[in-house]
Amino acid sequence: MIRCRHWLLPIFVLCTLSTEPLSAQRPNRVQRANMGEYGDRLYADAMIVPRLSGDSADLFVSFRVAHDALTFTRVTDMNNNAGNFAAEFTLSVEVRDSIGIIRSRVRFKDTAYVNSYDASIDRSAMHHGSCRIGIAPGTYKVVLETLGQRESTKRTVTLSQLSFSPSAKGLIIPGYIGSERRDGSMWTIESLVFNRNVPFGARPCVALFVTRDMASATYDYAIRQLPYGPKDIRWWVEADYTGTVRSRSDLLLEGQFETNRAARVVLAEQSSRRYSTIVVPVDAPQLVPGSYVVRLVRRGSTDTVELPFQVQWETMPQSLRTLSYALESLVYICPEDQLDSLGDGSDAENRERLMSWWRRSDPTPETAYNERLAEYYMRVDHAAVAFSSVNEPDGTFTDRGKVFILFGRPTKIEKKLARGGSSVELWIYRSGVRKTFEFAVNDDGVYKLKSSTDTR
Repeated sequence: MIRCRHWLLPIFVLCTLSTEPLSAQRPNRVQRANMGEYGDRLYADAMIVPRLSGDSADLFVSFRVAHDALTFTRVTDMNNNAGNFAAEFTLSVEVRDSIGIIRSRVRFKDTAYVNSYDASIDRSAMHHGSCRIGIAPGTYKVVLETLGQRESTKRTVTLSQLSFSPSAKGLIIPGYIGSERRDGSMWTIESLVFNRNVPFGARPCVALFVTRDMASATYDYAIRQLPYGPKDIRWWVEADYTGTVRSRSDLLLEGQFETNRAARVVLAEQSSRRYSTIVVPVDAPQLVPGSYVVRLVRRGSTDTVELPFQVQWETMPQSLRTLSYALESLVYICPEDQLDSLGDGSDAENRERLMSWWRRSDPTPETAYNERLAEYYMRVDHAAVAFSSVNEPDGTFTDRGKVFILFGRPTKIEKKLARGGSSVELWIYRSGVRKTFEFAVNDDGVYKLKSSTDTR
């Protein structure tokens, strides 16, 4: 039996191992969670860009749809080199006014290609797209729905209301957060395509606001994290950033879109004469999952603009979502006395203690995203399912699960039969731990660790 309470060895990429099919059994907690959504399968975002005329605008809608929500078939056309598997899909984009009347409807048709079956069912792989719709002044709601898919994979997204008010005293369009890119004289802000939210671990972003200022003005801004709700997963609270920015009337906004990527706004130095632009830096790498607000106050007045948003961990491991399971699965790396102390308070206190424990071993403390925590619980998720059986319903707490969680994916797995006909697995690690682990099925039908030797 391995007794490993030391820290994780160098992180390896988590991959799916080849394992025998699971027999019918009652699912463990991670399996039950995985039966639900692994994040959303359709994400969208929308941003409004005023036209030069000033009395109309372009609404740019971006989306990304998960590969496992599409129906892929093998490509039979020998002249088609785009990929070995293809999925044709249609997306309906509806723009409804404030009383629900459909003002515009676009049907977006495209084909997604992949080269392997595994890629076609990859839950983390996404196909991107965007479109443009002209709008008049008013308040709108954008609804996206996948069409022509099997019922179980149909998805719908309804974005929060958007307003275009060219004669308004304050904001002409709603503020939105995007990924900023500067390449020489080229300055762009690209949609995050995350239902108007910010992904946990994102690169530095900016919040873009467009106002009626005819001349440059000074604004004080603050980015603050809102209090946690009773059902929220509690992290730590550090977001309280303040600063000063000036609006710019010498920037002209131009929207761009392509069928296979998110829409973006290009900021060019040219007088717009109709509006001013405010760009607020958002230090996304410092933000933990939670609810936030960007607040702008014009210097010398009480004029205030707010942009609420959320930071969400799209692929948060299922084993980390349930506090009791997150604590139990620490058994391999956390000393018993520490583990007991992590769980002797209220749920809120225990969650904060758990996160504090992980922060002490964060390899990149300058950012909020903890790669070591994420890798550990992704391994737990995999082990819980891959190594479960009738006799061991939760693969996390099996011998194979333990080795996988501690050392990651083996370089090679060899399977053979012992003299008595029982199955044997050799897990060979040629880097990192550099050991070979032998597992054999015992009389109870359970894989048990027989030996560990140095890998030659």
